[in-house]
Amino acid sequence: MDSVERHEAQEQLVASLLQGQQQIFFFPEGLLGFSACRRFTLSRYQSADENESPFFILQAVDGDLSFPLVSPRLLRSDYHISLPPEALVKLATDTMNDLVALAIVTLRPQLADITANLQGPLLLNPIARLGLQIVAEQYPVRHPLLTQQPAPKKRSRRGNQKR
Repeated sequence: MDSVERHEAQEQLVASLLQGQQQIFFFPEGLLGFSACRRFTLSRYQSADENESPFFILQAVDGDLSFPLVSPRLLRSDYHISLPPEALVKLATDTMNDLVALAIVTLRPQLADITANLQGPLLLNPIARLGLQIVAEQYPVRHPLLTQQPAPKKRSRRGNQKR
């Protein structure tokens, strides 16, 4: 499969998810802590008000288990992982360009306490419909989903006063 065909396959997956369709992925090794669950559906999260959402839902086909997901690049524009050749083989590819990384979101009662696991991303090959969770030790397990913006600096009134 050449790079044009790969790109088209990825775009078809994204388009189908945006249209509310589900895609099934097989995780040969399961997820960390959930090795028995290997087949999952991936779908776009639909909010009650039907606004576009950056979130996805990974739902186990053979169990009552689901995870909200988000692209780690939405949280850190410099997010980058390297894979050993054996991980690429498990994902039936020879290039990172075929893969999509998503981070599991941990929901908590307080909005400010919601985090994303950047250390354990899920890598998905939308062409082969395979998934693998890896460990990227250079990133935190609990990265805040929302970061506080610094308060705007107050302008000094002294500079505006006439002397």
